[in-house]
Amino acid sequence: MDKHVLSMLILLSCVFLFGCSDDDLEKASGSPPIAEPIDSLVQAVDVYRDEWGIPHIYAQNRDDMVFMQGYEMARDRIFHMDHLRRFIYGTQAEVYGEAFLEDDITKRIIGFRRLAEANLAYLEANFPDSLALVQSYCNGVNAYIEDMKASRNDAVRPLEFDRIDPAYWPDPWEVRDVVAVAKAQVFLQSFQGELEMFIFLGQILLFNSFDDLMRFQPMRPTYILESFPTLDYDTATQCGAGLLEAADLLADIPSDETTRMKIAEGLMMMADRLGRAFGGPEWGISQGSNNWVIDDSLTESGACILCNDPHMNLEYPSTMMSTHIVDLSRDEVGAIGNIVPGAPLVLIGHTAHVAWGLTNGFGDVTDLYREKLGANRQAVLYRDEWVPLDFYEERILVRAEGGSLDDTTEVVRTARWVPHHGPILIDLLPDDIGSLMELVGLVYSARWPGFSNESTDILTLRKVVEAETVQEAMAALEHFNSGVMNWVFADSSGNIGYMTAGPYPIRAKDLETFPPFLPLPGGGLHEWQGFLDLAEQPQTLNPDKGYVVTANNTISDQTLDNHPANDDHYYGHFFDLGTRAWRITERIEEMKAAGPIRLEDMTALQTDVHAVLADDLLPPLFENRDRICAQTDSDTCRALDILVGWDRSFDRESAGAALFSVWYNHLAYNTIHDDIPAFFLGLTGPFLSQLVGRDLSAWLAGRGPDSGKNYFDDLTTGGKVETVDDQMVASLEGAVQQLTEFFGPERAMDTWRWGEAHQKKFVHPVWDDLSQGFFENDGGQHSVDPAEYPIVTPEGALQVLPYEQGDGPAFRFCVEMKEGEWTTYNVLPGGQSGHVGDAHFADQLPLWLSNQNFQFWVLREDVEANAVNHRTYPPGFPQTPIP
Repeated sequence: MDKHVLSMLILLSCVFLFGCSDDDLEKASGSPPIAEPIDSLVQAVDVYRDEWGIPHIYAQNRDDMVFMQGYEMARDRIFHMDHLRRFIYGTQAEVYGEAFLEDDITKRIIGFRRLAEANLAYLEANFPDSLALVQSYCNGVNAYIEDMKASRNDAVRPLEFDRIDPAYWPDPWEVRDVVAVAKAQVFLQSFQGELEMFIFLGQILLFNSFDDLMRFQPMRPTYILESFPTLDYDTATQCGAGLLEAADLLADIPSDETTRMKIAEGLMMMADRLGRAFGGPEWGISQGSNNWVIDDSLTESGACILCNDPHMNLEYPSTMMSTHIVDLSRDEVGAIGNIVPGAPLVLIGHTAHVAWGLTNGFGDVTDLYREKLGANRQAVLYRDEWVPLDFYEERILVRAEGGSLDDTTEVVRTARWVPHHGPILIDLLPDDIGSLMELVGLVYSARWPGFSNESTDILTLRKVVEAETVQEAMAALEHFNSGVMNWVFADSSGNIGYMTAGPYPIRAKDLETFPPFLPLPGGGLHEWQGFLDLAEQPQTLNPDKGYVVTANNTISDQTLDNHPANDDHYYGHFFDLGTRAWRITERIEEMKAAGPIRLEDMTALQTDVHAVLADDLLPPLFENRDRICAQTDSDTCRALDILVGWDRSFDRESAGAALFSVWYNHLAYNTIHDDIPAFFLGLTGPFLSQLVGRDLSAWLAGRGPDSGKNYFDDLTTGGKVETVDDQMVASLEGAVQQLTEFFGPERAMDTWRWGEAHQKKFVHPVWDDLSQGFFENDGGQHSVDPAEYPIVTPEGALQVLPYEQGDGPAFRFCVEMKEGEWTTYNVLPGGQSGHVGDAHFADQLPLWLSNQNFQFWVLREDVEANAVNHRTYPPGFPQTPIP
């Protein structure tokens, strides 16, 4: 990417704000600076669209480049952008109706519009050059809106606007909107308030069982900073997590069961609403991602390879879109990659010099505080003084069903804000539950670095894309200060690097006594004492093993002993269970041994669907063959034979994949359903497999449970005591019965197909009749190519068939950084266009579903040779018409 055009980077799973930020940018520019944002083109711009409808923009200067990027982005995604803005600001109900009110309230309590306005004021005062470039982008968006209104230049009005109202038009796009999108998406990736509320709720409801069930130790021990693959836990001590007793945390709460359950309901609702705010319909979905880099010594081409596939809630239009922008005053390669609609430039991608990828670092940069509220409810006690709260009156318009845009009622909610922490979360609750929790002193606030007005990610990310080497890119992360992300880099000189960068808080008190993943006293003794220096943040440059893998797994060996808070550095607590990182590492090691590694090997690895779960869980089942096959012609014996012959791949054509997946669900459910209240079990959704998968693996290997409790005993069967073998056999019988009912008794078992029992629907965010699907898909629980789904229903019952996949890769991107011969592959789970019915609305979906991709053209001669459309926009456009 041209090092002088960056101003914003948005990451959605991986989306951030970035930009030019100081006078040095203008001094370094190779083209004359344009002091003010432009509202029309200064020079001609060429836009080529390829066979996938992706615009390749060639401008003579950076301002024209971002102006035209805004114009072409609005052409493809103006409804998507407008909806995303309403989604973030909490203004959905005023156009869509009451069904969106609850989510609007959540957004207003968190206050993304207020946060964006405050952050914008700081940026305007300190980095005006950055915002001028962003304004040029916004002016391009708004030029398209005006063309759409006037039916000029082939501008198309989305059908969703007509569904809202024939008179509806989106408001102009503003710099504040770009800042808000950035703020919200960093929140999605790094705010862990809902997870920590979930942990606290588990302490309340499960008591001593919680230390057994809430395992921080991963299922597989692969960690990012390992110098060679970690194969086992031999060097790890198996101690408990050391959590405080629930009795200590709730000592002053009334002991009657009704009150305690009402409090539990309130905590559950807070966790649920925070999680659903940006995580889709099931908050427990992992929001994970994969990325890795391979150095040039291991590859066939002699060039580094970088791959990235962020896992997000998959909707239609596609969550992401692709882009290629070039400032010809700098070079003819520019920046190429993927982006979220609503912000300029490139998210995850590469320039001529450096490629970069990001995954969620799962770093703990969130603390919940239990505040002591004054008698007048206007202040909190902090360091022996009463600190006044900030109050914000939020007026939310709600459109009447079937009414016009003017037919609205007003709902008023007050958001309370602790100045030194953040929002008071009980304001998310209905009045009766919120009042009860306030009465018993359970007033919780949340602190997160992105609540600061002084977010300066724009400085870091500008320098990342300016960088000509991995070393320069890593040095740029010093100012990254909103959330924690796993960054990987590769350059055209053969270097690779990794850093989990961000504002790791330095906590004031002993972490073993006051674990930061539980609510802390808010009186001032548990405040952050600054942040880790860049040199102390996890990182490596050109590691001896020749590659780095991140897949949301634990960063160091910190959690391998199941105790996240007893090490020199505390990075986080509940990372991914580690199967994806393990499998990627295993395959790369096999490729190293066979050598050399090809780019096509890496794109294939992105779609790997090996069932690591099966490697751990099936051998104990097979030991029960004599029992299962006492009658050799029984259905369960036939099912066992299919599993024995299964290649352990979640292939959609596979009967073994269907049998294993349903058996695993039954085993997980049968093991813990009687130990967890049904309503809490229903809250866990797909998150439950993150818990039970690592529990089952550990217990079968002899690592716990520490209490000695037999969780395989079914407490509902009276005096009988079940064993693990009993549950494995019973789960296979239950799986065969459920699958037989689903496929029909006439259908031969070996013709059962996983794809029929496991499907994906791409849901439109407002109107379900515009959704796409269902589609059969490969993948399963915790495979490299993820296709996860809830084990239980929201009511806490065993999940029914067919299983509906939740999140998945928002794109699959790989690049080989061979200078002058860059090779880039990409695919979206949909298409470039956001217009339902457009040729490019879903044309990439067949590739995505069949684990294929396409070559993303980088060099101009390739772009021109493969273009299906070319348009030259003249100087003065849009005031000057296109010839």
